[in-house]
Amino acid sequence: MQMRYWVVALLLAVASPLLAQAVDPPDEDVLKLVDALRSADRLTQEYVEKLAVCRLRRSADASTEYFDVLKGACERRPAVSAELRLPTASATVREGLVILELRDPPCINLEAAVRRYGEGEPVFPWPNAPAEEPMYLRYAAAGLRTSLGFQRRPPFCLSNIVIDRTGR
Repeated sequence: MQMRYWVVALLLAVASPLLAQAVDPPDEDVLKLVDALRSADRLTQEYVEKLAVCRLRRSADASTEYFDVLKGACERRPAVSAELRLPTASATVREGLVILELRDPPCINLEAAVRRYGEGEPVFPWPNAPAEEPMYLRYAAAGLRTSLGFQRRPPFCLSNIVIDRTGR
């Protein structure tokens, strides 16, 4: 009886991560992150840090009179790094924007993004832009612009997410 218990426990320990991925695959985590950032009431440091599992610190070099720029590395998937731009009292906008750079894998392809969010407006980099500059699908709604950046080389994975609430 004792041996059977340990065999079942071992099988469950091995199978649980696989079952969790089948129910909630890693690419779904990325899309849930996009959804959560899009639906947030406000983009705050605490909210972005919690969602992206990052530690953001003010960057004096990048900050301006109009925006405080907070940057940081992220501890685990799906993001590698995050940048949050929060308007200062001098800014004419009331909300900021967040930029996330994603890890590979998982690979979210264009088809998965279109299935989730619709066609979007394609935005291509300038011809003389570096090869690693992503091609974006942009989605605009009242006071919110979401840009999903995809690699321009196979397998064309989602590499950047920009949630812009500046209203520009």
